[in-house]
Order: sequence, then structure tokens, then C-alpha cells
Amino acid sequence: MEFSGYFNSGWELKREAKILQEKLEDSEFRASLLQHQMKDLEQTVASEISKEKLNRSETFRDLGLNLRAPASIEQLDFSAVILERGKKYFSSGKYEVAGKEFEKLKNQFPASAFQIQARFFLAESLYLQRDFKKCTEVIDEMVLQYPDHELTGFILLRLGQISEHNNQIEEAQEIYRTVATHFSQKPLKDQALTLLKSLEIQ
Repeated sequence: MEFSGYFNSGWELKREAKILQEKLEDSEFRASLLQHQMKDLEQTVASEISKEKLNRSETFRDLGLNLRAPASIEQLDFSAVILERGKKYFSSGKYEVAGKEFEKLKNQFPASAFQIQARFFLAESLYLQRDFKKCTEVIDEMVLQYPDHELTGFILLRLGQISEHNNQIEEAQEIYRTVATHFSQKPLKDQALTLLKSLEIQ
């Protein structure tokens, strides 16, 4: 009975992955269709300009505005698909490839609801690759943009560990104290206090 939930969740994950894949294919089809419609529109406009020999009048400017209209259509949001793909690479230990996916989401979909997760996993991927400089840059962005989010608290613990690695013990202690006092989530506070205590024992 204990394993039934495990297998059911595995089946559910496969089903969700299939649904996401179908959504991705549907979105790609719509994007392709939009590109073809844009080309058809451009050809039609070019033909009309040639026939009517339009000069640079108000009519021509109106036509130019119509030409640009399809480009203003809101970008299709693939951020959920990219996040899941990145997590899959991350779970497989492919941190460099995973990092590229999270970076793509971060840069291409700035308004996505998954921005905080993308930045968290990007920082984790960089940390696990021992790229502490870039990891610290991403952590700084998270602190600036999401100062009270639980994931920011957890990634600050990584910043403390980077400070430890650089033998900046007092800085690491200050980071752990800040996390323990600023964040209310018990698992996060407990972990910060455990890390702080391990430094005080040394």
C-alpha cells in the first residue's frame, strides 16, 4: 500500500508531462501559423504598394502601422515548459544544461510567475558547479527583487556557505543570523540556526 501512492504519482507526472508537451506543440504550431500569416500580409502589402504606387503619405503610414500590428501580439508564454525542462535536467545532475534553461526563462519571460523559481534553481545550478561569482550575482538579484520570499531565504544559506568556503566566517555567521531572524518559516529558521551553531562550535 505504501508504494501505491508512489506509482500513482509517477503516472500523474507522466500524464502532466504529456499535457505540457501537447501544449508546447500547440503553441509552436500557433507561432508558426502567425509567421506564415505575417509573410502573407507582407506580400499582400508589397503587391498593393506596387499596384497603387503609393507615396509617403498618411495612407502609407497607416499601412505601415498595420504591417507592424502582428508583431505586437503578446509573446506566447512557454515559461512553465522551460521551468519543468530545467528541473528535469537539474534532477539528473546536468547542472550546466539546467542553468541554461533557467537563464532562458529569466531573460525571455521577465513577467512570468515562475521567475523566482527560475532564479533559485539557476543559483543552485551555479553553486553546484562551484561558479560562486555568478551564483552570488543571482542571489543579489533575488534579495533585491524578492527580499521576503522563502526561496530567497534558502538561497541566502548558500551565500553563507560561499562565505564559509572563502574563509569569511564572520560574514557567514551574519548571513545565518539574518535568515534566522528575518524569515518565519520553521524549516528555514532551523537550518539557518544549525549552520550558525556549526560555525560557533569550530
